[in-house]
Amino acid sequence: MIRKHFLSAAGFIGSKVGLSPEDQEVVAYGLEVTFSLIISLMLTLVLGYLLGIITETIMVALVWMIVRSLAGGAHCSTLWRCAIFSPLVMIFLGSAARLFSSFDQKLVIVIILLCGFIALTITSIWAPADNAKNRILSASRRRKLRDKALAVEITMIMLLLLACHFTGNEYSSLLVAAGLAMLVETLTVSPVGYSVTAFLDKLLEGMEKAVWRGGEQR
Repeated sequence: MIRKHFLSAAGFIGSKVGLSPEDQEVVAYGLEVTFSLIISLMLTLVLGYLLGIITETIMVALVWMIVRSLAGGAHCSTLWRCAIFSPLVMIFLGSAARLFSSFDQKLVIVIILLCGFIALTITSIWAPADNAKNRILSASRRRKLRDKALAVEITMIMLLLLACHFTGNEYSSLLVAAGLAMLVETLTVSPVGYSVTAFLDKLLEGMEKAVWRGGEQR
């Protein structure tokens, strides 16, 4: 139902600049993607602020986006479910990072190393993840994306370890947040990540239908 509004907006824009129906579809999708990203970011920041973990949440979001741009990952079947699901994951990781920040410095280093090792392993085996709407058919492009993802992850791990060594526990919540974000984002590249995302997508679909049915009854 929401998509109708974007199609209407794209139709209005198309009528002014002379776009074909196919181009209007592309514009509508672009508007929907942009708006859902804005909603997702706003939800993440608002929830992070209210829970007192805004800095950790921002770190999670930053690392998540960087790794995902190269490694890919599982998606919900609609942009709006992703816009709901992503903030909840980021808030959970930000909260976990704040909890782990009270640990000893050596344990924080172990957490970062463990997250990094698992992330690199998953990336080397399954990345980059295919998107059903944008398949990666070229073997050379797939290899380049994997190599870039591995290079970025190795650089992140080194920077996190150096920061942990030189700053002690002062910024440990941010460092752990970055490590957890890298780990969980790469998990979405694996078959397990796809299965979990599909399950949560179905769960959100059921909630969505229940909300719409409730609205119709009223």
